[in-house]
Amino acid sequence: MSERIIILGAGIAGLSACEKILAEAPGAEVTLLSDEQDLPYLRPLLSKLGLSTFRRDSLAIHPADWYVSQ
Repeated sequence: MSERIIILGAGIAGLSACEKILAEAPGAEVTLLSDEQDLPYLRPLLSKLGLSTFRRDSLAIHPADWYVSQ
């Protein structure tokens, strides 16, 4: 039986925990829960991006299929 883990919050801490769990226990079933509509992103980048060149998809840490395929 594989481990089932739920992580509340998809900020950098939650995502880092998810990545570490998947690296250490590849068979684990990890559910990452968040209230946000967007994929996890690096929030500090928001202050460094110019509004004229801003692309929402450029903030995502992993592509959408990464979260499903893990």
